[in-house]
Amino acid sequence: MPDVPQELHRDRERAGSFGSVAEEYDRHRPTYPRELMDELTDLRPARVLDVGCGTGRNVVALAERGLSVLGVERDERMRVAAFEA
Repeated sequence: MPDVPQELHRDRERAGSFGSVAEEYDRHRPTYPRELMDELTDLRPARVLDVGCGTGRNVVALAERGLSVLGVERDERMRVAAFEA
């Protein structure tokens, strides 16, 4: 692991660790509060881009509120879990 906190983005092993347990990650990761999703929806964005969407929980939450959402995820295992949701 890098010594300097600013270099954490270079720790690819750590970044990829979430994808190695994508289904468990999705099952156990807490969701964002409903109030936050409501506040984002209240802004009435034309479109939403969720970069690093993981298993797609926020994409689904915002789409269920009528927003047009595009989720982008680099880790194929996380993307697969998102499409299974």
